[in-house]
Amino acid sequence: MLSTFDWLLRSRTGAELLATVRVLERRALAKSNPPPLPTPAPDGLQLAPPHSGLGGPCLRCWFYAPQAAEPAVYCPMCRSVLSLAAWLHKNDKAKQTVIIWGFVNQLPQELATGAYRADKRVRGAVVTDHHHFLVALYQRSVHHWLRKLLLYEGLELRGVLSIFPAEHGPHYRSGELLCQVAYQERRFAFDQLRVRFLPTPQHILRGHKLEREGLITFDAVQFMGMLESAAVFRAVMLPDEQQALRKVLAITDPNEAQFYWGRFLGMIPPEAKDMLTAWKVRQWSPGQHRLFFELVNYAAIHRVA
Repeated sequence: MLSTFDWLLRSRTGAELLATVRVLERRALAKSNPPPLPTPAPDGLQLAPPHSGLGGPCLRCWFYAPQAAEPAVYCPMCRSVLSLAAWLHKNDKAKQTVIIWGFVNQLPQELATGAYRADKRVRGAVVTDHHHFLVALYQRSVHHWLRKLLLYEGLELRGVLSIFPAEHGPHYRSGELLCQVAYQERRFAFDQLRVRFLPTPQHILRGHKLEREGLITFDAVQFMGMLESAAVFRAVMLPDEQQALRKVLAITDPNEAQFYWGRFLGMIPPEAKDMLTAWKVRQWSPGQHRLFFELVNYAAIHRVA
């Protein structure tokens, strides 16, 4: 029988992954309120007969019998997932969705009690066992969710939280990337709470060099501070100023970089100039520059008086 985690791994796209989370969550909630933990796999599905010229298993999960409907090629679970995934893809609901895969010593209280369903920022959540959970959030909501988690449970939680986008494009399967993330977590002990920031598939599949440079795994409090800095950066500098800064920092010739840096400082307001000078951004490595601009996409919007 397929487990909850098995169903997640069968997701081909971000829309299917988000749809699988919602269908599992809906079926668990239909059993009881609050739903049992870990989130149970769907029941009532019939095992498929062996593949033959007259029939066979579902063409998506290759495990359960197809539903008696036209076209009779998908089991009830896969049919529900694909139907919802088509709607999510049509409305671009998965593009701004971020997945947080948690491997922790104890489940967060809002997941254990079901209180997360009152939070509109959470797009879905499932618990695969007593140490693993998956939460789907809007990209800009990661900042708020992590801040709340550290505020109420930061002292008790140990483990690793992996953050990565749900949608990765046509060349990557979301289920396979989730499998790789779950495999990489095994080298972390329950000694502290860490955050792994994986904004692209390359960070997941070929992130060994970035890991050695300290650009993937962070202490949770340190990562929260980085998000706060990114939020201040968004509030102080306009989008076109942010893009101009990125281009200036990418210049490799020292003389040219010094010239354009002086011009750039003359274009921005004094508070932005003081912020960049205090942070010493020109002394950062190129990898740190790329990391920071990736974090800006996840930071909340702060109002500056």
